[in-house]
Order: sequence, then C-alpha cells, then structure tokens
Amino acid sequence: MYIAEASHNWLLGDLYRNMSDALWETVKANQCMDDAGDDPFHTALFEAVLAGDPIAATAAALSILDDYTDGEP
Repeated sequence: MYIAEASHNWLLGDLYRNMSDALWETVKANQCMDDAGDDPFHTALFEAVLAGDPIAATAAALSILDDYTDGEP
C-alpha cells in the first residue's frame, strides 16, 4: 500500500486500501515472501520506499521485473 500511496495515484491508493486485507491474507497463505529478505533487488526496493525515494523505488522495481523476465519486454 505504501508504494501505491507514494505513487500519488489516488485510484491505485484506493484500490490497495480496499483490498489490503485480502491481499495480505493471500500473501501469508502462499508464503511468497519467505526469501525476500535475501534478495538484493527486494532489499533495494524496500529501502527506497522506506526512504521515500520514488526514483530509486522505480529503478528497483524495474530491476525486479527485469530479473524475472530475463530482460524480455
């Protein structure tokens, strides 16, 4: 939700606020974040969001996506 709020996109912010409980339960149920702390890409994203740096957060998010898609568009 913090990323949505940091984007200053009110529609995305409302969407995340309204879906946050269901989203969190899904994440916990699937345990898809177990190893995120060991991932330098996710660490960079977390630190950028925590610092309130939208440029660094965008770069980190794009790096994560690039890593998962092997650079394919």
